[in-house]
Amino acid sequence: MNTGYLLISVAKKLRYQLNSELQKIDITSQQWAVIINIDLLAANGIVTLIDIAKHLEIDKPTMTGIINRLEKKKLINKSKHPTDNRAHALTLSNDGRKILKDYQSFGDDVLNNFLEKISPAEQQQLHDILDKLNK
Repeated sequence: MNTGYLLISVAKKLRYQLNSELQKIDITSQQWAVIINIDLLAANGIVTLIDIAKHLEIDKPTMTGIINRLEKKKLINKSKHPTDNRAHALTLSNDGRKILKDYQSFGDDVLNNFLEKISPAEQQQLHDILDKLNK
């Protein structure tokens, strides 16, 4: 089997498992990534939709939909940006912070379950190879 196909297939299976688990709290893996990244990027100041879209490499229309769904679920807040009238500042709501706190290790748990078919040494080797390819 082609290496590229295998990479895509494995990534798809991992995303499916993550989405299956996230269904329990009514969010998708993309929404989860946005919640995590709002929290991460907030350490550097005000977070906007464009910041998240660039960081996650998601186009603006798709990101707008994700942000709107998270706001509708009351997991994030949008407020006026203090210096840019065209943008909104994004923050986690109390419910968003609670989900982040309660499920912080969630992604790691799904990944660990996914990787249990291979030894710890193979897991480290896989990590090192993927890290090298990602640079």
